[in-house]
Amino acid sequence: MTDDISVLTNLHSSIIHTDDIVDLVRDTNETVSIMAMQYLGRRTEADAVPILVSQLANPSWRIRFFAVQSLGRFRDGTVEPDLLALVQTEEYWQVQRELSIALALTRPTNNIAELEERYRNSDGRIKACLGVALYFVGTNSESRSQYLENIKYDESGDIRRLVNGMITEIEARRNESSF
Repeated sequence: MTDDISVLTNLHSSIIHTDDIVDLVRDTNETVSIMAMQYLGRRTEADAVPILVSQLANPSWRIRFFAVQSLGRFRDGTVEPDLLALVQTEEYWQVQRELSIALALTRPTNNIAELEERYRNSDGRIKACLGVALYFVGTNSESRSQYLENIKYDESGDIRRLVNGMITEIEARRNESSF
């Protein structure tokens, strides 16, 4: 395990092919797996997508969180079906938040109805996350602002902070050239 972590901490100074890091993504040590996924997300090589997608089914919500975050960095609509499938079942609001950000960054054009359905059948933080995603991927400005207005002024300060933080993060990630 220590060898895996030392390899990962020195990755930035090395050129390593995606195949070399796939085993680290599947490592039983959660920290090693997370670091490997973050590395692959920064490289945004297409051959990393299948291994990251495979981690969306991982029983650990932390692993799913970082897999989604790394996939979101690709800003590639090809991962949309996988992200939307997880939207329908994910119960951890932290993962749902990252899913919403990833969808906002990839701007899916299909299956927005799936997001809308989950939005209508959710509440609290998950509804807020999905509302932010729908705001960014909505088809017209009127329907887009409806989602944001419904959640931005929620009575709960926690929900308002979550929504405002997500919007800020999405806008910052969109502006980062290396993200």
